[in-house]
Amino acid sequence: GEVHGVRNTATNHSALVVWSETSRGTMFKSFGSIGNLFGSSGPQLNYDIGEQYTRAFGSWTHYRGTSKEDHSPVSIFKFVGSTDSDKARIATARNGAKRLKTMRHPNILHMKETLEMESGGELTIYCVTEPVMPL
Repeated sequence: GEVHGVRNTATNHSALVVWSETSRGTMFKSFGSIGNLFGSSGPQLNYDIGEQYTRAFGSWTHYRGTSKEDHSPVSIFKFVGSTDSDKARIATARNGAKRLKTMRHPNILHMKETLEMESGGELTIYCVTEPVMPL
């Protein structure tokens, strides 16, 4: 897999994000805690998505973002796949996000939230982290 460095924009500490290319697609792997936040009208991302970074990590795109509650900065990683033709890639992305829920380490990227949304034959997975930028 590819190891990419990112830097926390608030603390200036570095973290690692690992992208693994497999025969099933690209999987986002990192370590941290994840929680899902759902609004009364269904799943909603509690963060505003801002400018996209020019560098992508496999099938994941990286955006600047802000919390809707306190306007604190975050990073948002977004995966989009077709529910008909990308079943293996979606399964790999879901598996990576699921594993993030159980892993924590103080020197690795902290995950704040994940969310899956399906619409019009596409599945989108969002992973929200502490604010980081590609090195």
